[in-house]
Amino acid sequence: MTQNGPRGRRSASRWLLATAVSASLLLTACGSSDGEDTTEASGGSKAPIKIGVLVGLTGSYATLGESERKSTEIYAERLNSKGGINGRKVELVVADTTSNESEAVNQLRKLVTQDGVIAVMGPSSTGESVAVKPIAASLKVPVLSFASSPAIIADSQWMYKAFPGTLESLKAQLGYVKDKGLKRVALLASNNAYGQEPQQTLPSLVKEFGLELVASELFAPTATDLTPQLGSLAKSNPEATLVWAVNPANAIIAKNAAAIRYPGLLFNSPGGASAEYISLSAGAAEGTLAQGSKMAVVADVPKDDEQYEVIQDFVKAWKAGGQTAPNQFAAIGWDSMSIMETALSKANLEGDVATVRSAVRDSLENNIKGLVLTNTVFDFSKTSHGPTSTTGLAILRVKGNAFVLE
Repeated sequence: MTQNGPRGRRSASRWLLATAVSASLLLTACGSSDGEDTTEASGGSKAPIKIGVLVGLTGSYATLGESERKSTEIYAERLNSKGGINGRKVELVVADTTSNESEAVNQLRKLVTQDGVIAVMGPSSTGESVAVKPIAASLKVPVLSFASSPAIIADSQWMYKAFPGTLESLKAQLGYVKDKGLKRVALLASNNAYGQEPQQTLPSLVKEFGLELVASELFAPTATDLTPQLGSLAKSNPEATLVWAVNPANAIIAKNAAAIRYPGLLFNSPGGASAEYISLSAGAAEGTLAQGSKMAVVADVPKDDEQYEVIQDFVKAWKAGGQTAPNQFAAIGWDSMSIMETALSKANLEGDVATVRSAVRDSLENNIKGLVLTNTVFDFSKTSHGPTSTTGLAILRVKGNAFVLE
């Protein structure tokens, strides 16, 4: 029976207060209502530091994503064996984008709102990274992309990237072409964000180098035969063809080009600068070039090189797990973990999860200075959230079924 008198109202008030307190305690114990466990971010807690790893483990970017996943896990295991970061272990939460931009967005949301990560590494590709860019801003979570395009970090407070940009790679390619006395350049690129950017940039850039862009073709990233596109480009008789794609497309192009005796030099972007390109091409890659990193030719890196020690350290850790020689994509994952370790070790991780994410973002911006890693040297700032140094970039030639430093 409901009591309507003063005593009844006082009893009802006490009951409501007790219920509210109980509910509050329950929420505190279980985490916030949106799935984020704020105790994970508390500086007083010894709970693991959760970091998301957002990669394509299936689909067209699986070769990249699997290498990146393995290297981040190897790094985290070694870091945790030494006590973690300021006494707290690191827990990686891996999510598969299926090499799809929409799924990358979905998985980023899940990592942030359900898994409660304080930062995310990945995705593997430019298209996926650009797709998650507005989501990172709306959720206010720092994202360290594994891809290269400057569009990933342009006008963004929350996006960073762990690989040199498209422009730097294109300049390295065109500089080599010019030095060899070649003039006529063609472009064969995948019809996605990775390939569309060089297609837009090249027309004006070739003029700066005194070269001529004679033809340009885009192709579906999942294409299994590029003979028609190569045949079309061949009509312009290019002396050098820049190939902007990722494996297995690069290997398919090499095999198709060899079959039709395609003219001139095939010159791959960093997307093709891995052992997979050589193995998948079944000998057709011999003599072709790639613009990549020193990671592809670790035996050729001299001991007085500033990257020598970090490269050798990574190679040793990678091979200890029974892996073959690592590629530059594995190195991106390794470098990203090193960047995160540096930023997290200098960030204040006390407070709720939103506060901690902001602190990590600020630390990435302010504390990554002159950090020498496997692929390049990193300097982040308020106006630059990606590496700008060409240190570590290399021109590679396939010779004797292996890359050599050109």
